[in-house]
Amino acid sequence: MTDLPGETTGTDLGRAAARGGVWSVTGEISTRVSQSIVFFVLAGFLSPAEFGAAAVAFVCVQVANSLTYAGLGQAVQVLGADDRRDRTAVGMGLVLSGVGTAALVLLAGPLCNALGAPSAVGLVRLVALALPLGQTSEVLAALLARDLRFRTTGTAVIVGAVVSAATGLTLAVLGVGATALVAQAVIQPAIRLLWLVAARPAAIRPLLDLGKVAEIWRVGRELLLGSLFETAAANIDNIVVSAVAGAAALGAYGFGYNLTALPMYVVGIAVSRVALPVYARLRERPESIGPAFQQAIEVTTWLTALPLGFLAIAGPQALNVLFGPKWSAISEALRLLALHGWLRATETASTAVLVAVGAAGTTRRVQQWQLALAAVLLVPLVHWRGPLGAALAIVIAVTVGTTYSLTQSTRRTGASRSLLLARLLEGAAAGVAGGEVGLMVLRNVPGGPGLALALGAAVLTWLVCLSVFRRPTIRLAVRMFRST
Repeated sequence: MTDLPGETTGTDLGRAAARGGVWSVTGEISTRVSQSIVFFVLAGFLSPAEFGAAAVAFVCVQVANSLTYAGLGQAVQVLGADDRRDRTAVGMGLVLSGVGTAALVLLAGPLCNALGAPSAVGLVRLVALALPLGQTSEVLAALLARDLRFRTTGTAVIVGAVVSAATGLTLAVLGVGATALVAQAVIQPAIRLLWLVAARPAAIRPLLDLGKVAEIWRVGRELLLGSLFETAAANIDNIVVSAVAGAAALGAYGFGYNLTALPMYVVGIAVSRVALPVYARLRERPESIGPAFQQAIEVTTWLTALPLGFLAIAGPQALNVLFGPKWSAISEALRLLALHGWLRATETASTAVLVAVGAAGTTRRVQQWQLALAAVLLVPLVHWRGPLGAALAIVIAVTVGTTYSLTQSTRRTGASRSLLLARLLEGAAAGVAGGEVGLMVLRNVPGGPGLALALGAAVLTWLVCLSVFRRPTIRLAVRMFRST
C-alpha cells in the first residue's frame, strides 16, 4: 500500500478509509491481544488484591493523562497541515506530559494511601513513564494519519505490541507479579514512539510558538476538558469500588471491566482514529459526512456486538471453564459491563464526527453529565451490591450520554436517526443471538473443547445474521477491498 496524502475523491477516500480501518483495527487487536495474553497468564496465579494494586496504578496514570493531554493529535488533524503548529503540538505534548510524570512520582504515596492501596506506590511511579512516551506517540501518529499514512501508524502499534508482550511474559515467568502488567504499559508506547520517529524524524523538532499554542488551545481546550471528564467518568467507579468495597472487590470488578472494554478499544477507538481525518477532509462536502458517519456506526456496532454479546450471555460459564470459580464475583455484573462496553464504543464513534464538525463542546458536556450521574449513583449502588451496583451505575450514566451524543451527531451530520437505530438494533440482536447459541453449546459440551465450539458457534451465528441483515454492506466491502 502507498500512502496518498493527496487523495480527495470519494472513491479514493473510501479506499484510504478501508485500508486505514484494516491497519488501525489490526494494530489495536495486536495491542489488546498482547495485553490480554499477559493479563490472562497473570490471572491464573495473582490474587484479586494484586490485580487491584495494578488497577490503582492505571487509574492514576489515566487521570494524569486526562489532565495533561489537550487533544493535541485531534487538534492538528482538525486544523490542517502547518509545520510550526505541528512542531508546537509536539513541544506542548512533551512539556505537559513531563509535568504529569513529575506529579505522579511525587504524589504516588499520598494517592495510593487515599485509595487504600499502599502497595501500588512503586507501580504508580513506574507507569508514570508512559505519559511522555504515549502522548508524544499520539501526536506523531495523528500527523501521519492526517496524511492517511495508516500503514505506518498501524505497523508502529503492532511492533510495540509484540515487543511489549514478549517482555511482559518474560517478567511474568520471572515472578515479578503485577509489575509485568505495568511494565508492558510502558514498553509498548516506547517502541511505538521509536518507530514513528523513524518514520517521520522531522516531526521531532519540538517548538513552543505562542501563536500556534493559542491556535491549538482554541480547539484543544474542549478536548482537554472532555478528556478530563471522560477519564473521571471512566474511573470514578474504580475509585468508589476501592474505597467502599476494598482492593479485592476492585480487582474482581477491574477484571470484568477490562475484559468487556477490549472491543471498545480494538474497534471503537480504531474506527474513530481512521474516521476523524476522513471527516476532516469531507467538511467541504457536508452531504458526504452523514453517510460516512452511518458507516462508521455500523462497523462499530456490529464488530463490538460479536464479542460483547458472547460475554453478556455466555461469559460467566466461559470464565468458569478457564479459571474455575476464582472470578465468580464478577459473574452477575458481566452482562451489564458488556452493555456498557458496547455503548461506550458507539459513543466513541459519535465523538469523532462531533469533533470534526466543530462541536467538541458537545462531547465535553456528554462526559460532564455522565460523570455527574455516575457520581450520584455509585456510592449507594456499590453499598447495595458491590461490583454489580457499580456496573448498574455506569450503564445508566453511559446510556444517557450515548443517547444525547447520537442525537447531536445525527442532527449535525444529517444522518437518519431511524436508520442509525436500525443498525444499532440489528448489531445488538446479532451479538445476543451469538451469545445464546454459544451458551447452549457450553451447557452441552464441557471444558475447553466446549468453549472452543461455543466461540465458533457464536461467530457463525453472527455471520448468518450479518448476511441476513446487511447483505448490501457485505457487497460494498467486497468491492472496496477488491479495488484496493
